[in-house]
Formats: sequence, structure tokens, C-alpha cells
Amino acid sequence: MVLLGDVEFYMHLLFFLREKYIALYERIKLYLLNRLTPVCILDI
Repeated sequence: MVLLGDVEFYMHLLFFLREKYIALYERIKLYLLNRLTPVCILDI
């Protein structure tokens, strides 16, 4: 049996992890865009 407190704890944990992954994803996306932009310009 899962207590209500545990459910709240896991919900907070999931939300926290989701925020961290979104921030990491955005950072990687920006990094890749900055790396690939000169290549795209050269290809045109």
C-alpha cells in the first residue's frame, strides 16, 4: 500500500527530474545549433 505522502514525494521528484531534463535538453540543442550553423551556411 502506498501512502499519500509517498505519492506526493514521487510527484515532486518526477517534476524535479523533468525540469532538469528539459533544461539539459535545451542546453544541448543550443550547443548543437551553434555548432551546426556554420556548416549550414557553408552548404548553402
